[in-house]
Formats: sequence, structure tokens, C-alpha cells
Amino acid sequence: MESVHDRFIPSGVQPRISPAQICLFLQQCEKYHDHSRLDDSRLYNKPITITLVDVMESRLVTGSSRDRYFALSYVWGELSMFQATMTNKPLLEMPGSLNKFAKEIPKLIQDAISFVLAMGERYLWVDSLCIEQDNPSQKHDQISQMDGIYSQAVATIVALSSPSAASALPGVLIDNLAALASYESTHDLGSRAEAKLAASLEQIISESHYETRVWTFQERLLSKRCLLFTNTGVYFQCSEILMLVYNKGFTLRELNFNVLPECILSKNNFGSDWTSAFSGYARLVRDYSKRHLSYASDALNAFGGILKLFKHRFEGDIISGLPVRVLDEALLWVPVNEDAQQRIRNNYFPSWSWAGW
Repeated sequence: MESVHDRFIPSGVQPRISPAQICLFLQQCEKYHDHSRLDDSRLYNKPITITLVDVMESRLVTGSSRDRYFALSYVWGELSMFQATMTNKPLLEMPGSLNKFAKEIPKLIQDAISFVLAMGERYLWVDSLCIEQDNPSQKHDQISQMDGIYSQAVATIVALSSPSAASALPGVLIDNLAALASYESTHDLGSRAEAKLAASLEQIISESHYETRVWTFQERLLSKRCLLFTNTGVYFQCSEILMLVYNKGFTLRELNFNVLPECILSKNNFGSDWTSAFSGYARLVRDYSKRHLSYASDALNAFGGILKLFKHRFEGDIISGLPVRVLDEALLWVPVNEDAQQRIRNNYFPSWSWAGW
């Protein structure tokens, strides 16, 4: 049987980035860093049944959030995606079945499969293959559990520089990483290098289509760890560190968290009391509501995982995106843009909610 390695990784081609080095960072992070947000044992004490891509057997399998898996966060784009459906799902569960559709599976997803395989890991969760896209009941169930799916993954592969699923995941199979700078020696890694790295990542983020979409907002923030794939390098991010782990010019540089517009959610986002927790909630709503939405009905779905955490934090319901426990404050939201002509009504939600605009 032709293996997924044979189909997705051409003969003689090796990944350009160093999977071994990234594995080392993952191991150290899993061993020493604390990524608990609230009482995770209460939030996620019951495993979620999910479909996973078995990259070793090149097929879909039924698993759970207790399995060791990676998640993929990316922008679909306008292309017609190969998707799992109720009809083809049984076929895709056959060993080697994904090999048969390799030419139809978007390049970015192929690269993510290749990367997970090169890491020596087995499972990948990607929405287009792991949710039956023509099954409304399953889609609703999985969307409502996005916080569990992303937060329980070992790490999330973030395609930060890829405008669509048709794009490559930089550095996986082709040497498409641009060097940030050339240095006379590998020891020249002082403040100039840090400044160059920070400026590069800030520019990537400011120009990234990924950072404009609503769905990708919570996918990155809910993850324990992220591998940020950009056109200039691969960055490792968790709630305690932001590190460049691969670039053509140099490796292993720690950066300041301020480079990123939002960091992975940690205990600090939920505060020591309701007042500070509400401040964290308000900041996230502000940043989220700047993003672009393809379907108005998704305004709360794409923020639902974050709202679930705040529901747990406030120990009360969330109504149309507003925490009931602090409803008096939550109702006092104001639009950033004061020009009334720039406001667009979203009739799926009440006008007294920020989601209604």
C-alpha cells in the first residue's frame, strides 16, 4: 500500500524546517510550562468525540480530545475545498484512502499532514476533513465545542502567512522562507537581530489575511501552544514564551509578547475578580469585532469558545454575547467608530448587543 509519506512527500524531498528542534520545544513546554486558564478539569472533564486524520494510515479515524493530536488553523479562501461529507466519510475511513484524493486536498492541508508526519506524531484535526460539512447537526455540535478541540490539542499549526488553503505552509516541503537578514557570524545575534525579528513579525501580522478573519481569532487564542508558520520563519508560542525556532538566517531567539496583537489566553485574561475579568472580556470583544465576517449569523459562533470560558468565569449565562453577571456594565459598550453611517446592523442579534452591529 502506498504510504501517505510517498504521496504527500515526494521522493528525496525532506522538510526544510527542523521537526526535531520543534519537538524539543514541545517537550520542554509540556514539561515545564503551566497552561491552565481556569479550572480546566471541570471544563474538560468529559472527552469530546472528534474525527481525526491519521497521518500514518492516511485515513480518518474516530478519536477524542484525550488523544494526542495537532490542530490546524488557517483561512479557507475562495477555492472549492475537498471536504468530508456524510456520503464520502465511510470511504475516507478506509486505510490509505486520503492518498487517493491527494491531488484534490488543498496544498496547505497536505503540508500540515506532511509536517505532523515528519514530527513523528500521528493525528491532525482539520475542520474541512474532520467535520462532515453537509451534516448540520454535527457542524453545530463541533462548532459549540471549538474551545475544547483547540485547547486540548498538543499544539495548533497556524498558517499565519497563507492567504488561503491553496497556499503552501512555508518551509515544510519547499525552501520558500525568506532570510530576515544576513550576518557575518552566527554569534551576531544581539539587539539588532531581535529588533529585526520583531519588526518582521509585526509586519507579517499587519499584512496577514489570517489576522483579519473572525474564525481564526479564537482558534489561536484558545490553543495551549501555537506554531506560527510565516514567510520568514516559524515561531513557537505558548502563554509563557514567544520564540523564533527556525529561519534561514538564525534560530532560537526569544521575542517580547508585545509583538503579537493578542496572546494565547491564560489565567491573567480572566482576572482575580469580576471587574478585572470584565476588562479582559471587553478587550477581546474589541479586538474580535474589528475582524471580517463572511456570514452575519456566525458573529457569536466564531467567538463561542471564548464566551464559554467567560461563562465559566462569571458563573452565569451569556445572553447574545453579554455576561449576565455583569450585564449592567456589558450593556454600556460603545462603537469604536462614532460615524453612524459606518455602522451595519446585524439582524441576527438584538440591537442592544455588540453582536447586533
